[in-house]
Amino acid sequence: MTHLDPRWFPALILVFFTLYSGSALATEPCDESTLGLDDTDSTIRRLFYTGTCHYRNQDYPDAVTYWQQVTRIDPRMAEDSDLKTSALSNLGFMQFYGLGIEEDKNSALEYWQEAAQQGHDEAEYHLCHAYADDDEPTYHFYKAKQHCKKARHIYLDKQREDDDILARIDALLDQLNRHSQVRGKQ
Repeated sequence: MTHLDPRWFPALILVFFTLYSGSALATEPCDESTLGLDDTDSTIRRLFYTGTCHYRNQDYPDAVTYWQQVTRIDPRMAEDSDLKTSALSNLGFMQFYGLGIEEDKNSALEYWQEAAQQGHDEAEYHLCHAYADDDEPTYHFYKAKQHCKKARHIYLDKQREDDDILARIDALLDQLNRHSQVRGKQ
């Protein structure tokens, strides 16, 4: 009979806990009280954060449903306006990749354009990527340059935690510049 070395017990307990509690921790309840929301919060705030909870749980159809409801409400406060703009950007992402909603890249671009016009930084980055990725049917050289330059300007002004996004924007701009050089030689 083989005996386990007792020094392995803490590691085994950790592995057991990770494997069996991971599924329990994978989803969080999305009811308003658990999310810290109540009747004093605006409808937009309650819908947005409930949708965000469903997104984190990878319950994409429900996330889309909640965020779509947000876009149909006229905001009364600045925070509500910001949340509505974020919902537009989120819906663009969901629609571009077909998460919880039928993939429709053109509709995604419309969501992102509306959010970008309202000053949503991430939407500008998504437009940069959607237009600059030549593997996507949305590829458009001139629109890519415009949106990537604008996104780069936005992210240069942001704090340090956005360095990875800035690096991706720079890589897309480099790709576009190489593409324009190849086109110019033809």
